[in-house]
Formats: sequence, structure tokens, C-alpha cells
Amino acid sequence: MAHSYRADAQVSTWLHRIVVNACLDRIRRDKLRPTVSLPEFDVPAMASREDRYAAVDLSMSIGAALDKLPAEQRAVVIALDVEGLSIAETAQRLGVAEGTVKSRSSRGRLRLAKLLGHLRDGS
Repeated sequence: MAHSYRADAQVSTWLHRIVVNACLDRIRRDKLRPTVSLPEFDVPAMASREDRYAAVDLSMSIGAALDKLPAEQRAVVIALDVEGLSIAETAQRLGVAEGTVKSRSSRGRLRLAKLLGHLRDGS
């Protein structure tokens, strides 16, 4: 993922894109519910001011959705889907059982998908 970062882009936009893609990929992989990947935003290459505002709005929506997750779920989702840790590594890091990691990740991903559903629907 680091190879996709461009020095002229904002780090926050790049990180938010990684989080959204990781969460959506994991949900699709687990076949919990069908999802559609969000479009890629390349803010500096966008022609219009409206597109740049839309990209900032997207970043804010993703950040707000992550903030709405309970801390336990957010920690698990970030560890698994953003940092790429295994279930065992996440359980060890957080000091909980692997089953707890699995249930928190499932609940967190479902909640995140619901919170970000309006982005997939195009509204």
C-alpha cells in the first residue's frame, strides 16, 4: 500500500482510502453482505473544486464512521483490516480471546458497512 502514496496528496485522504478498501474487501471476502467498492479519489488530479470537496467529505464520513464504532470494535477492525494482523496477533495485542476478536470484528464490520452504506448507494 505504501507504494500507492503520492507525495502531493494528503496523507489523511490516502489513509482513509486504505481503511475503506480494507473494510469493504474483508466484508466481501467473508460474504456477509454484497458491497460495491467506493471509487478511487485522486484529489490533486481532480479538475473541479466540487470533486475536491467531495473527497474531503468522503474522508470526513469515513473518519466519523470509525469514530462511531465502540472502541473495542474499532481497535479490532483497524488491527485486522488496516494493519493486516492475524486474529491470533490481534487477540494477543488486545489481551482477549481469539473468539472475542472474531465477534468484535464481525460486529464492527457490519456496523461500519451500515454507517458507510450511503456512500455505496451514491447518496
